[in-house]
Amino acid sequence: MTPPEEPAKKACLDRRNQVLDAASECFCALGFHGASIATISKSAGMSAGHIYHYFENKEAIIAAIVERDLNEVLGIFEQVSNAEDVLQAFLNRTSQGIDAKLDRKASALKIEVFAEAGRNAKVEETLLRVDRLVSAKILEIIQSARRDLPPLSEAELRARGEVLGALFHGLMLRSLCNRNIDRRALLSVLEPTIRALMVA
Repeated sequence: MTPPEEPAKKACLDRRNQVLDAASECFCALGFHGASIATISKSAGMSAGHIYHYFENKEAIIAAIVERDLNEVLGIFEQVSNAEDVLQAFLNRTSQGIDAKLDRKASALKIEVFAEAGRNAKVEETLLRVDRLVSAKILEIIQSARRDLPPLSEAELRARGEVLGALFHGLMLRSLCNRNIDRRALLSVLEPTIRALMVA
């Protein structure tokens, strides 16, 4: 028998996600400052008071959007980490990573968050915390992929992680500058580049 609190928790999560989806659309269309709680509430189909029941302010909504993205990324990284062949598992996910970064709407939202982090200390704090978690997981994956190879110095390990992150972050910008990126050619170049960064 399903505990009575489970449907209530699911309903609450669904409502939160409804707000986050609406806010994401508004932030993409109007920017962080151009999208008001009233705009978000209209897009979400609920009252502003209802939104404040779930989120204190727009910074809290941005933090939740970033957290939701983080949980998805960490879930993927966990699957890669648990694979028998970590390098191949990471390479198998490269195609999915390219698709995510070439999604113009998703990229525009992330860039909007980055821009707001430069103006807003609370958003910056959230972004830095998330980056630390993701970066640490990337370093773990590189080390796991290199378990039978000579260890790297701490400086080189971190530098390789930064370059790996820069490759994917850079694709977000390129997706907005170039609508005609050849995805297949990109993948053919990116895979050996990732292999070199991780195990060369």
